[in-house]
Amino acid sequence: MTTIQTTRRAGQNRGSGPMWLLYLADAGLLVASQGSQYTGRGAAGVGAALLVAALARLALPPRYAGLLASRSKAQDVAGFAVLGAAVLAVAASLP
Repeated sequence: MTTIQTTRRAGQNRGSGPMWLLYLADAGLLVASQGSQYTGRGAAGVGAALLVAALARLALPPRYAGLLASRSKAQDVAGFAVLGAAVLAVAASLP
């Protein structure tokens, strides 16, 4: 096996991972764009997607974390959790 083939196999899972989290956030943004009466629900969906991303980053090994892994595991989990909680707090304050 050549070096190029080894490199390709080693990096085969890089960039993949829990891509369905992106669909959760997109669904929340789509709901929020439907009108002012749905903004709170949409923001709650985005906040929930961020909290799920924090849990996924915590549970998945770095090999499968994909684009969720940009820093150390503790920084990623803390960042997703803080942003998710902040968006949920904003969603709760909306009428």
